[in-house]
This record gives sequence, C-alpha cells and structure tokens, in this order.
Amino acid sequence: MKSFLRFLTVILLLFSAFEGKAQWRLIMEMVVTDEGKNLPGAEIKVFKSGKLVETVLTDAKGRADIPLNPNGDYTIEVGGNKNFAKKKIAVSTNNVPAENAKGDIFYPAEVEIFKNIDGLDLAILEKPIGKIFYDPEYGDFGADRKYTKEVQAKLEQLKRDYEVQKIEEEKNLKEREKEYAAAIKIADKAYASEEWEKAEEEYKRAAKLMPIETYPSFQLAELETKLIKIRETNKKYDEAMTKAAAAEKVNQLETAITEYKRASGYKPAENAPKEKISTLQELITNQAKSEQLYLAAIERGDNALKVNDFTTAKTAFEEAAAAKPSETYPKNKIAEINDIIQKREAKKGSYDEAIASADQAVKEKDYQKAKAEYQKASGIFPTETYPKEQITKMDALMADAAKRDQNYIAEIEKGDQAFKANDFDAAKKAYEAAGGIKPEEAYPKTKLAEINNLIAERAAKDKEYQDKISEADKSLAEKKYELAKTAYQAAAALKPRETYPKEKITEIDGVLSQLAAKEENYKKAITKGDQALGNDDFQAAKTAFNEALTLKPDEAYPKDKLAEIETIVLKNQQVEENYKKAIQNGDDALQAKDFENAKKFYKEAIALKETEKYPKDKLAEIDQKLAAAKEVEENYAAAIKEGDAAFSSNEFEKAKLAFTKAKDLKPEEAYPQEQLTKINETLAAAKKVDEDYKTAIKEGDAAIASLNYNQAKTAFEKAANLKSNEAYPKDKIKEIDTLLAEQNKKQEDYKQAIASADRAFDAKEWEKAKTNYETALTIKQEEHPKNRIQEIETTLKEIAEKEKAAAKIEADYQAAISKGDQSLNNEKLEDAIAAFTQAQQLKPEEEYPSKKLAEIKTVQDRLAKEKAEAEELAKKEADYKSLITAADKAFSANDLKDARENYQAALAIKAEEKHPQERIAAINEQLADAAEQDKVYTAAIKSGDDLFNAQKFEEAKQKYNEALSVKSGEKYPKDQLQVIDTKLAELAAKQEEIRLKQEQANADQQKFDAFVSKADEAFAQKKYEDAKTNYESALGVKEASYPAEKLAEIEKILIQLASKEEEAAKAAQQAKIDAEYQGLIAEADQLLNEKNYQDAKKKYQDALAVKNEQYAQQKVDEIDGILAALVKKNEAEKEKANRDNQYMASITQADEMYSSERFEKAKAKYEEALTYKDEQYPKDQLKAVEAALAAKAKRDAKLAQEAKSQTEYIATIQNADKALSNDNFKEALALYQKALNLMPNETYPSNKIDQINSILEREELSDNAQRAIIESKYMESITLADLAIDSKDYVEAREYYKNAKSLKPKEAYPVKMLAKIDELIANEEQAKIDAKLAKERAAQNEMAYQSAIVAADNFYAEKKYNEAENEYRLALSLKPSSEYPQNQMDRIKAIFDEQKAKEANKRAIADAENQFKTHIANADEAFNKNDYQKAKSEYNKALSLKANEQYPKDRIKAINDLLEQERLADLEKRKQADKPIEIQKGPKKTITGDAEAEIEKLYREMKEKKDAEKLLAIQEKERLVKELGEQKREEENNKRQNAIERIEGISISISEQQKMGDDFYMQNYEVVKEKVKDLNAANEELKVNSERNRNNDFEDIYASSDDFRAFHTKRNESISGSKKSVVEGEYDELNTTINSYVKKQESQIEKSNEAYIRKEETIQEWSRKSAESNLNKNTAFVDQKTKELTEAERERVKNAREKIENSNEEYILKEETIQEWSRNMAESSLNKNTAYVDQKTKSITDAEKERIKNSRERIEETQQEVHQKETDLRQFSESRKEHFKENQNQVEEKEKAVQTFTNELTAESEKKRTENYNEDYYQGEKKTRQDSEAANYAQGVTEEIIENTNNSTTIRRIVVEGTQVDIYEKTFYPYGGIFYTKNGNNITQEVWDAESR
Repeated sequence: MKSFLRFLTVILLLFSAFEGKAQWRLIMEMVVTDEGKNLPGAEIKVFKSGKLVETVLTDAKGRADIPLNPNGDYTIEVGGNKNFAKKKIAVSTNNVPAENAKGDIFYPAEVEIFKNIDGLDLAILEKPIGKIFYDPEYGDFGADRKYTKEVQAKLEQLKRDYEVQKIEEEKNLKEREKEYAAAIKIADKAYASEEWEKAEEEYKRAAKLMPIETYPSFQLAELETKLIKIRETNKKYDEAMTKAAAAEKVNQLETAITEYKRASGYKPAENAPKEKISTLQELITNQAKSEQLYLAAIERGDNALKVNDFTTAKTAFEEAAAAKPSETYPKNKIAEINDIIQKREAKKGSYDEAIASADQAVKEKDYQKAKAEYQKASGIFPTETYPKEQITKMDALMADAAKRDQNYIAEIEKGDQAFKANDFDAAKKAYEAAGGIKPEEAYPKTKLAEINNLIAERAAKDKEYQDKISEADKSLAEKKYELAKTAYQAAAALKPRETYPKEKITEIDGVLSQLAAKEENYKKAITKGDQALGNDDFQAAKTAFNEALTLKPDEAYPKDKLAEIETIVLKNQQVEENYKKAIQNGDDALQAKDFENAKKFYKEAIALKETEKYPKDKLAEIDQKLAAAKEVEENYAAAIKEGDAAFSSNEFEKAKLAFTKAKDLKPEEAYPQEQLTKINETLAAAKKVDEDYKTAIKEGDAAIASLNYNQAKTAFEKAANLKSNEAYPKDKIKEIDTLLAEQNKKQEDYKQAIASADRAFDAKEWEKAKTNYETALTIKQEEHPKNRIQEIETTLKEIAEKEKAAAKIEADYQAAISKGDQSLNNEKLEDAIAAFTQAQQLKPEEEYPSKKLAEIKTVQDRLAKEKAEAEELAKKEADYKSLITAADKAFSANDLKDARENYQAALAIKAEEKHPQERIAAINEQLADAAEQDKVYTAAIKSGDDLFNAQKFEEAKQKYNEALSVKSGEKYPKDQLQVIDTKLAELAAKQEEIRLKQEQANADQQKFDAFVSKADEAFAQKKYEDAKTNYESALGVKEASYPAEKLAEIEKILIQLASKEEEAAKAAQQAKIDAEYQGLIAEADQLLNEKNYQDAKKKYQDALAVKNEQYAQQKVDEIDGILAALVKKNEAEKEKANRDNQYMASITQADEMYSSERFEKAKAKYEEALTYKDEQYPKDQLKAVEAALAAKAKRDAKLAQEAKSQTEYIATIQNADKALSNDNFKEALALYQKALNLMPNETYPSNKIDQINSILEREELSDNAQRAIIESKYMESITLADLAIDSKDYVEAREYYKNAKSLKPKEAYPVKMLAKIDELIANEEQAKIDAKLAKERAAQNEMAYQSAIVAADNFYAEKKYNEAENEYRLALSLKPSSEYPQNQMDRIKAIFDEQKAKEANKRAIADAENQFKTHIANADEAFNKNDYQKAKSEYNKALSLKANEQYPKDRIKAINDLLEQERLADLEKRKQADKPIEIQKGPKKTITGDAEAEIEKLYREMKEKKDAEKLLAIQEKERLVKELGEQKREEENNKRQNAIERIEGISISISEQQKMGDDFYMQNYEVVKEKVKDLNAANEELKVNSERNRNNDFEDIYASSDDFRAFHTKRNESISGSKKSVVEGEYDELNTTINSYVKKQESQIEKSNEAYIRKEETIQEWSRKSAESNLNKNTAFVDQKTKELTEAERERVKNAREKIENSNEEYILKEETIQEWSRNMAESSLNKNTAYVDQKTKSITDAEKERIKNSRERIEETQQEVHQKETDLRQFSESRKEHFKENQNQVEEKEKAVQTFTNELTAESEKKRTENYNEDYYQGEKKTRQDSEAANYAQGVTEEIIENTNNSTTIRRIVVEGTQVDIYEKTFYPYGGIFYTKNGNNITQEVWDAESR
C-alpha cells in the first residue's frame, strides 16, 4: 500500500538552498521510481508555455536535474517511454521577489510511475498531479495544497483500479505464458518434423500471445525461406484444382483429369484430386459405353431411314434416345418419321391446301407467300405445271413490286428529309408521289395527315384544351365529378404546365373523398337507425334516419322509415296521454293518502303500458305505506329497546344511532332526545382522548415525513398508551424500527451511488454520472451530488452549445450556399463570391464552394476579357477616326506625306477599310516614291518577322499591319496575321489551362489542409478512427508524407488498443486432473534432465496449476535457483546481442536512406548506430553524409542562383526590348549582352544583339579596315581561349570566348565552346562526386560482404543450410569475384541433393502406401454404395501396388459372387417380365372434352387480357413518342426561326460582315451542326438497313443447313472425342481389349467421316451458290441505293441553296462546304458498303473452304490421337512389365482372368442383345406392345389435369388399348402457347384431336 501511494503522489520536500549568484534558476531535483525502486532511463519532458523545450532521461539511479528559468509556466512530464504511464507536474517560476531571486534554488521531487495496463482509465493523469509555485507567505517555493487535496480522491480511485487491473493482468499473463509455452512446443515439434506451415501458425500464435518474446520472431524469419516453395506449390495446386473444377463444370473431362493429375503431382498426399480422377475416368467410361450404344442405334436408324424403312428407323432412334436422353437428334428423327408417315397420308390434302393458300395470297398480292406456297405444292407433286407457271409469274410480279418498292422508298426518304427540314411543301409532294406508287401503304397517308395536322395542331390544341376545360367546368358545376376529373386530366395532358386543371383535379379528389366519406356515414346512419327501430328506440331511430336523409336528401329509404316511425309514434302518443292521465290521478290520490283510488288508477296505467315500472313501483309503495304505520310503531319500540341496551353497555355510538332512529320514527317523543343529550356529554369526554390520540398520531406521521424516526417512535408510543386497543400506532412503531434499519442500508447505498457517480464523472460519462448522483440524492440530500449535477449540467450545456454551434455552422453554410447559388443565378457575381467564400470559411473541407468560386472566377475572367476587348476595340475605333480625320485634313491641305503617314497608321489599326487604302494609292500616284514605300514595307516586314520569331506576337501583328498599310494587297502579311491570331489563341488556351490547374491545385491544398486539421484535432482528442478517416481523405486529395506517417502511427495505436486478453480457460474436469498432472510432471522431468530449465519450470508450474503437490513446488524452487545463477550470464550476452541487432538495424536503415539521398535521416540513423556500437563505418558514413549535404547545398545554391539569374534575365530582356523599340541601340545592346551573360544558352538576346550589330554596322563601319581590326581581335581571343581550354583552365577560356562572342555575336564557335566549357566543368564535378560515392560504396560492400560471410559460416556450422546459402548468395552478389561463397554454396547444394534423394525415397514408399490405402478406401466406399464394378477396379489397382495383400483378393471374390447373384436375379426379373400383363376389365372409359374447353377458355382470356394490357402500353409509348417528336420539331422550328432572324439582322455593310462573320458563324453553328447530324443519322440508318438486309440474306442462306451441319459436326466431334475417352478410360485395367476397341473405333470413324464429308461438301456447295446469288442481288441493291441517295442529296442541296439565297455569302459558303463534306462522307460510306459486300462474298467462300479443310484436319488429328493412345498404352504396358518383373506371373494370370471375364461379358452381352432383339423390342406391327402401365389404367381414355410449377396447365390423356398404352399431353402456357406431345414426342393438334379422344 505504501509503495503504491508513492507512485501516485509527488513527494514535495520543501527546502531551498540559495547561492550568491546574480541570475537565479529553479533546479527540480527529479527522482523517478517504479514500485519503490529508482528507475533509470525514464523519460522526462519539459514544456514551457505548452512548447517542448527539453527531453532528458534519468541516470542509473533514476535521477535528473531539471533547471527552470525565471518567469515561466512549466509542465514537467514524467514517463511515457517503455510503456510507462505519464505524470505531470506544473511549475510556475513567476512572481519571485528580487531579494529572493539569487543563485540556484533546488527543489527535490520524487515521482512514482507505473507500467500501462490496457483498460485502465488514466484520465486524471491528463492533469498535473501537483502544482509548485512561489509562495510569498513562506518566501519560498511550495506545493499548492488545495489542488493536491482536490486530485487526491481521484488518485486514490486510480490506485484501487490499478490494483484490481494489475491482479487481473498478472492472472492473464500466467495464462498467456502457459498458452505461449504450449504453442512453442507444438511449433518446435512441427519445425523439427519439417511441418513448416504448422510451425508458422503456432509461432505466430505464440508471438501474438507474448509480443515481447523474440524467439517466435526469429523462428518465423527462419521459416520464411522454407515456406516460399511450399506457398508456391500450394498456389500451383490451387490453380490446378481451380482449372480442373472449371473444366469439369463445362464437361471438359479430359482437361479436368489432366489438371487433377497436375494437382496430385503438386500434393501427392492429397486424396481430393485422386478421387476426382477416379470419378471422372469412370464417368468417361460410362459415357463411352452409352456413346457406343447410341452410335450403333443412330447408324441403324440412319440406314433404315435411307431405304424408307420407317418402322425400323423409329425403333433404332428410340433406342438411341433411351441411351442418351439429352440428345435431340433421335427425338427430332422420331418426330420427323412420325411427320413423314402423317404427311404421306395427308399429301394430297397438303397440295390442295398449298395451292389454295397460294391463290389466296395472289389475290392479296402477297407474292412472296404465294411463291412459297406454289413451291411447296410443286415439291409435293413435282410433275404439276400449274405451280411452276405461277412461280414464274410471281417472280415477275415481285420484280415489278421491288421496283415499285425502290421508287416508293426513294420518295419516302425524300419526304422524310424534307419533313425533318420542316419543308412541308416538298415533303407533301414526295409523300403524295409515294402514295401514288403504293396507294395501299398507310405511312405516306399518315405523314400527309401529320403534315396537315401540324399546321392546325397548335390552334386545335388550344381549342381542345379550352373545350376540355369548359367541359370539365360544366361537369364540375353539375357535380359530375368523375366526368369533370377525366376532362381536367385530358386538359392537363394537353398542357402539362398549366396549373388550373391540376388544381381542379386536386379539388375534385377532395370532393370525391368527401363523397366517399359521406356514403360511409350514410350507411352507418341507416344501420344505426335500423338497429334503434328494431329496439323500439324511435327517437334514436328518427335521429339516425334524419341524419341519413341530410347526407342523401333524395334517398327514399330513410323517408319511408321516418314515415313508419311517425305512424308508430302517433299511436303511442294516444296511449301515452291516457297513461299519463291515469298516473296523474293515481299520484293525486296517493298524495291525498287515498290509497284505494290510487291503486285503482295505477292499475289502469299498467293496463295501458304493461312494461312500465312506475305504476308498479307506486302500487308497491302504497302497499308499503299501508304496512308502514304498523311497522313504524314496531320499529320505534325496537329502537328504544336497542338504545337502552347499548347505553347500558357504554356502546354510545350504537346507542346514539338507535335513539336517533327512534326520534326520526316519532319526532314528537321526548325520551329519545333526552337519551341523546346524555350520550353527547359522554362522547365529548371520549373526544378529548381521541383528539390527544390523533395529535400524537399526527406528530408521529410528521416526524416520519421529516425522517425523524426517533421522535416519531415516541409519539406513536404515546398514542398507543392513550388507545391501547388501536393497532395503527403499534404498526407504525414496527415500521419505524424497519425504517431505521433501512436508513442504515440507505447510507451504504448512498456511498456506493456517489462512488459510482464519481467514477463516471472522472471518465466524463456525464449522463451516467448524473443518473448516479440523482440516485444518491433520492437516498440522501447532500451538497456534493447537487454540486456535481450542476457541474454536469453545465458541461452538458456546453456540449449542447457546441453541437448547436456546429448546427449553426451547418445552417450558416447552407444559407451561404443558397445565397451564393441565388446570386450566381441572378449574375450578382460579387455577392456570390462573398457568399461562397463565407461557406468555404465555414466548411473548408466542402468541394462545392471552391468549385463555384472557380466557376465565378472563370466567368469574371471571361467578362473582364470581353470588357478589355470591347475597350480595346473602342480605343482602336477612336484612334482610327482620329487618324482618318488628321489624314483627311492633311490630304485636303495637300500635305500628302503627312496624310499618307496618318492613313497608313489608320490602316494599321483597321486593315480592311477601303477609304485609307484608296487615299494611299492616290497619294502614291502623286508622290511617285514607290522605292521608298518598298523600303518602308520591307523594314516593317523584317521587324514583324523578327518579332514573330521572338514570339512577340502582338508587336509583330502591329508591324505586319504597318506593312499592309503600305501595301494593302500583299498576301504575306495577311497570312502572317492569321498565323499570329492562331498562335495567340493557342497561348490563351494554354494560359487558361495553367490557370485552371493552379486553381485546382489551390482547391486541393485547401481541402488537404482542412482534412489534416480535422485529423490532427481528432488525433489530439484520441478519436483515432475519425483521425484515420480524415488522414485518408487528405491522402486521397494529395500525396504527402505527413498523413501517411500519422496513419502508420494510428494503425500502431489501434493495434495496441485492439489487443485484448483472451478469456481464461475453463478448468479441466476433475476426472482428467490426475492424468494431466502426471503427464506434465513426466514432461517437466524430461525437460529438466535435458537442462531445458524454462520449459521444465513452466511444466512444473502448469502441473501446480492443475494440482498443488509438494514435489512440483520443490522442483520449481530448484529451477529458480539454477536460473538465478544463469541470469547474470545471459543478461550480458542478451544485452550485447540486443545492441548488435539495434546497431545493424540502424546501419541498414541509414544505408537505405543514404542510397535514396535522404541524407538528414541517414545522418540521424548513423549517429543512432554509434550510440549502440563505437564502430568506424558509421563515422566514415557520417563524413560522407556531410560531404553529400554540402554538395546538395551547393546544388541548391546553384539552382537558387539560376532562378535569380532567370528573374534578372527576364527583367533585363524587357528593358532591352523597350530600349530597342525606342531605337536606343547602344543601351539595348548592353542590356541584351547582360541578359546573354546571365543565360548564355538563350538565343533570343543573341538574335537581338545580331540585329542591333547589323544596324550599328551599317551606321558605324564605313570601311574594311574597321572590320579587319574586329577580325584580328576576334581571332586573338579565340586562339587564347583554345590554349586555355587545352590546359584545362576553363575559367580563363570562358572569358576569352565571351570576348570573342561579343566581337562577332553571329559566330557559332564561341557559343558552342562556352556550352562545352559548362559541360566539362559539370562533368569534372560529377566525376569527383561519383569517385567519392564509388569509394564509399566499395567500403560498404566490403563491410557487408565480411558481415555476410561471418553470418553464413555461423549458419553453416549450425547446419542451418538455407540461411547459410542466403548469406553466401548475398556475399557473392556483393563481391562476384570471390570464389569462397560459391564453393560453399556448391557444398550446400550437394548436401541438399543428398537430403532430397533420401526424402524422395521416403516419399516414394509413403506414396505407394498412401495410394494403396486410397484405392482400398475408394474401393470400400464404392462397395458400400453397391458400385461393384468401380470397387473391383479399385481393389485391382490396390493389388497392383501390393500383390501379396489378401484383403483386396477376398473383396474381389466377394464382388464376383455378388455380380453373379445380380445376373441371376436379372434373368429372373426378365422371366417375370415375360408374363402377360393383366389388363383391367370393364367398359372403355371416354371423355367429354369439357375440361379442355374450360381450360382453353381460361388461358385465352388470360392472353387477351395480357394483349390488351400490352396494347395499352404500346399506345401510351406511341403517344409519348409522338409528344417528344412534336416537342423536338417545335424546338427545331424555333432554332431555325431564330437563325433566320439573326441572318436577316446582319448588316449589308462589307466591313460589318467581315467584323461579325465569326460571330454569325458561331450563332448558326448549332443549326448547321443539327443539319450535319440529321444527314449522318440518315447515312447511319442506310448503313444499318444495308447490314440488316445482308444479315437476313445470310440467315436465309444458312437457315436450312445450320441444324444439319451443326448436328453432323457435333456428332463427328463427339464420336472422335468419345472414342478417345473410351481408350483413356480403359487405360489402367483393360490393356488386353485395346486392339479390338481401336479397330472398331477406326472403322466407325472412317464410315462416319466419309458420310460426313459427302454431306458437308454437298451442303457447302449449295450454301456457296446461294450466298453468291444473294450477294449479287445485294450488290445491285446497294448500287441502286447509292444512286438514289446521291440524287436525293443533290436535290436537298439545291433546295437548301434556294432557301438561304437571301442570307450572307459567308454563311452560304460554309453551309455548302459542310454539305459537300457530308455528301462525300455518304458516298464514301456507300462505297465502303459495296466493298464490304464484295469482301463478305469472298470471305464466305473462303470460310466454306476453310471449314472443309478444318473438318478434315480434325478427323486426321483424331485418328492420330487414337493411334498415339494405342502406342502410349503399349509403351505403358511394356514399362509396367519392366518395372514389376518380380510380379510378372501374377500380372499375366490377372490379365488372362480379365480377358476371360471380358470375353464372358461380351458373349453374355451379345446373347442378351440377340434375346432382346428376338423377344422384347418393338419391330413394327408384327407384335403388340406390352406396356406395363396397361395394368394401372382402365381400357379407353383416362384424363388427368396437372397444374405445373411454371404456371402452366397440362391435360394428360392415357389411351389404353389392350396391353398398349399411349400418353398424350396438351400444355397451356400463360403467354398463349399450346404444345402437344405423344409419349414425350411433339405432335400436331390434329393428331391430338384424332387420337387422344
């Protein structure tokens, strides 16, 4: 306890020692302890005003001196490292008087800290545990006692919590240690037995249990390399299994077997792939057998069908269908045979029916159908001439119809195009022409009607709307609400935007709702009235019926009921009057006490109303009154008697009651009153006693109410004395005794509630704390809970206010956004910016405000640009007018040169103006100075070119305009001006792109900063999930290291927080304790003998935990003694290893950082490494780092200098340009030279210098002598420079080359050499750095090499060959020339090879054993499932592995016996089957067909209903499409009208046209684009139609051959595949039968292939001819379409030209250009289509040839595979014979047995087939069918109705004729389909009607 108090309290020892110094400090003498022991290495952080100023660690004695300067607020934070909790001390050095501020003041403080425990609430430690300040009262530093007292209670609570948690933690630690030891043991065992995956799992579990233990981590690191191959194997195994499963799913069984074998190769011990292989092989075998039966039956059926033996063919196909029920071919053939038989009978009828159908089609002009029917008839009777003649006529008619179709389509397309262009006259003309070609077609008529309707449609629509509104208003006024609603809805549909009909609909809905309610109330009133009338409650009935009549005044029923009630009421009124009269007479007589007459009248009333109670009561009353007189006397006497008796016995109340009763009976008597007076006097005396009693009771109750139980008890005892018989005071006394006991309990409850509340309060669980404080207050009213509740309410209020503030921010944000949106919509950009800026400030993380601000900025930039352009335009106009005015004035004054200059200047501003051009031309003619003008023009052009090359486009533009002002007709300056405009536009676009990118980057930065700020705040508040979300959001905005580092830190914290102790294991059952204890003791003894002390101790401790025996405890003590001796030895070694590891980790990290040039971090890590080991390498590296940092600083300085030079260069260039433009050539030359010196590689200043020198040369160099001087100086500088460069004096060389360059700026040589010097200097610097780095890397590599060799040799010595090999490989990579590591690796490889050979031998033995067990298990499983063939196969496989095993031999014998029994049983079954079927006797059953008719009617109605619903949906869609079309046309008309209006508004002025041309083009761009879009759509539609026609033709070509070809392709492929499968299925056990199977397969394949090839070639030849014929037709059709479209397009262009001829020329030119382009595109598209058709023709022909070739190749490949399999089998058989020589005799005997058994099976099968053929199978009409179902149904027809799960209904009819049964089914489907079958095969309705009744 004392120790713990030390760790919670700062022991502040108050003394001070002053030294005579002028400057004073407070020295905190800190001592840090842990459980009373001084703690070295504890971290102490010193904060001043919240900022970290110092971090120190305690020394070996746990001490540290912390100097604090004056006038500061410090926080000293102790702990935090090594998983210790942190504590804080607040120290203030303020307010120290000058007289005391001398020297160092020492203040000792001891702080006890403790290890962190998960789940412990450390909230109190967020605050300082003590505060130290200067106390003027004592004149020294001291502790804040009041604060210490405040935190003491919380620290005490923390102490208690810590003790509880610590006990729990220790308990959990023991459990974890136990589990850890168990996991390590299992892992070590697995490791030793090379079960690497299991070892990894257990080591990981151990590491999780004890994270501080390093052993699992080391073992896991060693396992990593061992697991790589295993994981790779697992991956390959999983991939193979996945592929196999996928292949199996799609029935690719051979592929699946291959993959399962591959998987089994990866994991031979796994049974799953082997089981799959066995299952699939068996499946293939079964499929092959079924395939053989199927193919034999198909072949017989096909052969019989060829010779028209339909009965034999049908039987064969039925056998095939039974062999393979999923195949459709035999079923189709059966149906085909049935159809052929039926068609033979109906052939004549079919011919007549086809002719009649064809003739009818001719009448209907359906020539295609007619031709098909005539062809059908001709096919039935080929010799008839009539159908052939008619076919020829149909071809002619169809050709004519096709021509009409083409003309019709052309007119329709012309009309559609005109209609789209709203050229209704042309459209109408085209549609009328189309209607003339095809009068029967509805489309042109519809379009004509649509065109006529469109004109009147809008007016009609308004009229219809008003009519509907009028109709609706009228209906509403007449209260025809449904009609009104329908009309309003129709009006709303006509004008959806009108609100009036919608409002009226809402009003009507309300009325209808009221009417519905009214109807409901009416019914309720009628029901109520009927019920009341039935109960004779006429008033209630009348009220109810009146209420109903109010709701429905016109209803007769309530009126009739009211009349009925009125009649009944009148009758009842007469009775009532007589009754009342009798009652009144009776009452009068009774009042007069004439009892006899009263009785008479009351009896009359009863006669009138027998049910009335009143007269009966009155009669009874009279009888009572008659008896009353007599009774009063008797009662009076009795009361007096009773009163006297009670008075005598002091029962005064009873006596009082009796005398009062007597007085009431006879008020005139005096005696009762006298007695009452006496009683009252007696009662008064008793009353005083009673009052005293009540007072005492009241006092007692009041005392209880005020919780004064002792006073209450006294009062109740007094009351009990006053009234000893009263129970109440006695009960209260007992209650008080109980309350006093409960009060004591409440006091205890109060304390507990307060404690719980305080804990919740400290944990900031405010609601919980408040609830507990309130609970405490209900127990006991104290100030502490009240104060705390007040504090909590204040805190909750603050929280609420914060939430309110957050809500306000949200509301303000939304308001700002709304305001911003509204302002933006109203184009109030400044208001919008202010609003969105406010929103951005309120919620920086939101994207919307930033996005909107960017949009506004874009708009502002655009507006500013437009304004600037307008201002520039206005300025140009003003300048132009000013210049023209001046020029005109000069021209008038004949000052021609001045005038020309002004005209030229004006023309430079507006180059297109004619007036200045004409005047300049006139002036030139008068002045005749063309040469001078040429010179001015040339100078302007040269200046313009120079400026253009310098990319000064605006200035160049001015110069070109000047040139144009001189020669306005020249093309070159105009072209250059166009180029400049293009480049300026490109530059503007690039600048805009850069601006947008910058804005996006700024927005991203704002979002990033907002997220990081939120994350930091959440992190500080330990809201780690919120922090994590925001850091991740920040990373989503922008990649940065800070959030990534914080996320890593959070992840680490979350892992620590998530770590929870596992639940304590349940105690083992008592019965197992002794056994477990003995086992642990045995293990512990063994470990102790092996000197494995830790594990032994753990086992003994585990044994003690199981059973507390003395022996185990003695052994634990013994081991503790041994371990204590070893600890000191191990600690030194462990410390050294730890420091070595830390050193290597630091070096590795530092090297990595150095390699990636993170020099500052590398430096820190090298310095950290030196703290662990004083080695030379990190010192050398630190020097290298310093050098690298210096080089980096130099590079950075160079970059900074370059940036500075760049800035200075730009400014110099600007000044130079300005000087040059002012013709200040010398200043410009100096500035350009300065710029060139700043940036020697820039060409611009060099070009400018050349330009200026050229000018100056013309001015200054007048003779060749001056040039010779320059040349001489130039050559001298060059010679000196070359000599300097040869001697590598680059600085001097640079100066000479610069001088030469200044003399002759145009010379390239000095520029080239200056660049070379820069390169040489840079190369020298880089070479020095590279040499240094190479040297450093060599040193690193050598050190790493030596380290790797040492580690590898150690591993090799320990026989850890994998680790050794890795280290040798590392060493070899570091030093490839070294032979030692390679030699060692070769030795290790030899060791591995030897180990692998041993392992392979062991695995082979184990594999054989496993395979044997697998085969036995598979066989047993198959045997148990009665799958004897598979079981026998597996037992034989097992025998092949272990020939001497008896078990499989016994099982094979048993299987043979069982198979024999099955065979005999089957024979017996067949004999039983041969017995005649007993058919049911009696009359034949018949059916009426009523059920069929009812079901047909039901499904017909269902279909009609669905069709009606579908029709309604289609009509609704058509209506919507029509509306959309109308809306689209209206929009197009509006666009077109707007375009026309804009065109008409264009000024005719040429100058205005040129100025506004571009704007006009943009205004009409949408219209033009729409036209192009329409044209493209037409082209696309034509292309789609062409493609569709081709596809239809191709489908027609192949429709008749696809099924036939697909069947034969599939059949031949399945034949080949199945034969191959059969061979593989017999691979392991039927070698002796291979040759015969192969021969059969080859024979069947050859026959099938020959037939297939013949049929395939016939089909392909026919297909090719048909394809060519149809494609020729298509080509002609496409050519025709091309011609028509071209003509139509030309017509449309002509119309368009006529339509827009009044528009400006530029628009027409652009329109025609677009149309020409579109026409070319259309023609190109059609040409491509034609080419496509030609290509398709060729490709189909080629495809057919390729198909034949591929089919033949597949057949050849299949045959080759079969032969290859045969070869493989022979080779496999030979290899097995070689491999199993010792068992050869047994194998040969087994093969003979298999051969014999196979021969027997074959003979038996052949015999069965012969018997079946002769006896069982249906062979036509020779034998009556023997169907077993005949015994289950009566003779005749039995009908069953079946409701299927797919909502269909089946009528099943079982027709029984003797022993022959046929089952007919008719199935109805909800969508209208009806299907008929007979015995599962499809039939027609005629067959159903004819046979099933």
